[in-house]
Amino acid sequence: MAVPAQSKRPVIKVCTPTVGIDALLEKTKGRDVVNFFDYGAVVSQEHLLFAYANAMANTSNKTARARSTSVEMLLCAALTSQIGDAIKRVGAKGGKRMVVFCDTEAAFGRISEKLSKIGEFRPSAAHTKAALRALGVGDMDALLSEMAVRAMEH
Repeated sequence: MAVPAQSKRPVIKVCTPTVGIDALLEKTKGRDVVNFFDYGAVVSQEHLLFAYANAMANTSNKTARARSTSVEMLLCAALTSQIGDAIKRVGAKGGKRMVVFCDTEAAFGRISEKLSKIGEFRPSAAHTKAALRALGVGDMDALLSEMAVRAMEH
């Protein structure tokens, strides 16, 4: 009897990097979808999962604005089509607490030795409200609706 293939299960963790983001990305370059977000800019795990799904669809449909799926995901999460704006809005700031997204556990394993204070990302209601406000949307439904509309515009 054949063993079913292990499903791709994204990893979303909160952590602090011990090296620069460029050094972290070098460990996964070209193999994985890995992204680092400003802790205060991520609304929820669903926010990142929806951004990932949109980025994968855009890349698959050849409608992505960015050359890499990771950068496309950043654009989707930030609700913008400009890379510079996306980095300012949701990109991780060097040395600060951040949320890491990896499309597989293997990808997370390649970078985890360079991360400290790794924990589960479970934002409080106050955190969620502040992150929504920073993105300019009123609630989670409005965020997901905006992301869906942007995906359809591709």
